[in-house]
Amino acid sequence: MEIQQVIGFFKQRGIPLAREQARLFLAHMHLMLQENKRINLTRITGEERILEEHFWDSVACLEQGRPFTGPSLLDVGTGAGFPGVPMKILFPEIQLTLMESAGKRAAYLRQLVRELGLEGAEVIQQRAEEYGRNKGREMYTWVVARALAPLVTAIELTLPLVQVNGFFWAFKGRDCREELDEARTIIARCGGRLEAVMPYQLHGESSCRNILVFKKEKPTEKIFPRKSGMPQKRPLF
Repeated sequence: MEIQQVIGFFKQRGIPLAREQARLFLAHMHLMLQENKRINLTRITGEERILEEHFWDSVACLEQGRPFTGPSLLDVGTGAGFPGVPMKILFPEIQLTLMESAGKRAAYLRQLVRELGLEGAEVIQQRAEEYGRNKGREMYTWVVARALAPLVTAIELTLPLVQVNGFFWAFKGRDCREELDEARTIIARCGGRLEAVMPYQLHGESSCRNILVFKKEKPTEKIFPRKSGMPQKRPLF
């Protein structure tokens, strides 16, 4: 795949790219595919599908002209770097933190940040529960999570990391009403409120995906997040 193909792909979807931005997307793709032979980063290996299902899925909401939520962005459970790295490529002024608890993936992410030359980006290898109870508590203006966990668990892992008046974006599928109902209690106890639902669509899909936008209105109760593993094993319905 060539730089001009990446530029054309984004142009068709309403986002103009500079050549350097397109080069960074290609470099991200190539390193991910190279390292995917050694560690499990993605099941999607076709270049066109990576453009659509990883890169575009990470930034499709920006086509709607959505403004930034804040200058400091934390991507929890980022895996191969999504959605944080594509957002950073499009908007380099973001101060990006990539959080990944798995050691091999964290090492890959450090290599990715280094090879792409992303200034104002760092990688933290830690569980969200530990970080949210200590150094990272209510530190970030903007937290995102894509394919992290069911919403009731994701809220407990992420909202404690969000500053009051900051935001959490949860990337979800087409039908998230049941998850929202299940998470009602933990949303309130972590100080959040659902502010918006941003629908977007990938090429070839008949239904929309959604980003759930939560605003942090008050401090999270001190008991949250619970100790490591508890949000997953005993979700607070």
